[in-house]
Amino acid sequence: MFKGTAFGTLLNLISGGKLLKTEAQRRDKFWLTQDIEHGRDPEEVIVTWHGENDVECPYNWPTWYKCWVTLLLYIMTLSVYMGSSVVSPAITDISEDFQISQVTAALSMSLFVWGYGFGPMVLSPITDISWVGRNGPYIVGLGLFTMLQIPTALVKNAAGLLILRFLAGFFGSPVLATGAASIGDVWRMDGGFMNALAFWNWGASGGPTVGPMLVSFAVSKLGWRWSIWPLLCLNGLNWMLLFFALPETSSSAILTRRAKQIRKQTGNSKYRSAAEIKDGELEVTSLLYETLCRPIQLTLTEPVLLCSNLYIAYVYGIVYCFFEAYPMALQERHGFSLGLLGVAYVSGFVGSGTAFGLYCIYNTKLAYPRWKEGRWKPEYRMEPAFSILVWMDEFWRGTLDFVCDSVFWEYHVGVPAFARILGVFGREFS
Repeated sequence: MFKGTAFGTLLNLISGGKLLKTEAQRRDKFWLTQDIEHGRDPEEVIVTWHGENDVECPYNWPTWYKCWVTLLLYIMTLSVYMGSSVVSPAITDISEDFQISQVTAALSMSLFVWGYGFGPMVLSPITDISWVGRNGPYIVGLGLFTMLQIPTALVKNAAGLLILRFLAGFFGSPVLATGAASIGDVWRMDGGFMNALAFWNWGASGGPTVGPMLVSFAVSKLGWRWSIWPLLCLNGLNWMLLFFALPETSSSAILTRRAKQIRKQTGNSKYRSAAEIKDGELEVTSLLYETLCRPIQLTLTEPVLLCSNLYIAYVYGIVYCFFEAYPMALQERHGFSLGLLGVAYVSGFVGSGTAFGLYCIYNTKLAYPRWKEGRWKPEYRMEPAFSILVWMDEFWRGTLDFVCDSVFWEYHVGVPAFARILGVFGREFS
């Protein structure tokens, strides 16, 4: 269970390879034979999988273990994403405590979103470096995200709060940056990838609705700082879970570690993984350019990619308007308490869950059969975007609310709002 995790890797390193041995460490004689056969060859010896059934290849992990990894990624995504909206019920308290306008106080939510929007441009490409992998950014990023909640909850001025919220979003972004890539590391297209990705997307789209539900009653009784303390506790537990239970999923990183262990056992420096050779051919400046600058260049020069990013930004921005409008609609017009306001956000989580179910049906009935028969086209990814829900939600929120002054409509407006964002995420990340 601990093998391949951050804890397992650390324990293996400390014990000198005696505990939680990897496949390479268990095959001493095999690698000695390989060294004798290929040691005189001046060419690099490429380290790869031991055939199609290599147990360390993420594609060959048992189904239950793949589901476990997917669940861990879902929990991490949910807990980080809820950090964006936990301050939504506390906007009024923040403005009163720091003597600032509610618009300025709302920046504590907006800057968090800016942080985890900017973070992937820097942190996502780094995970493609063979000696970095996926787990490092996850563990370090989530650890920093968790620790930043302490000064955020204790901050004494508005400027400090806004800066800390931006940094929290930035360091919490690796899950957004590479969560879908981790899903793709363990699931094949014909083995459940699309449904696993939809499940992870549910955490991304449903997480912001869980935040207000989690903290609203605490904020109403104890003040705005208790919108942050629950986030600290939850992500602290989540960090420990990931440290002890989440394995490395990147094939490049696994093979690079295997090559390093073989070099240590055999004394032959010619053993290299393909990704290690590729990274080694690049100078530091070239590597930084490929990992940091090229994604930005592609975004600005590829019209399809640019339009997709703008569409996500548009839909995402509208959804966060939901968090600004809900308190005004339910508290000012219908007299909801702060605690009940948080409960009202459950409609968004229900909407995300509904979209997850519909997306799985789409994958099973349409997407996978087309792919299996060789009829799949990139344009088919437009279908699950649920574009009709974009204008349906805006019409519902902007018109019916004033025509029919009923709390029923206010409560359920989140269903199409968050169903559509999962549809958009599902299309873009697949």
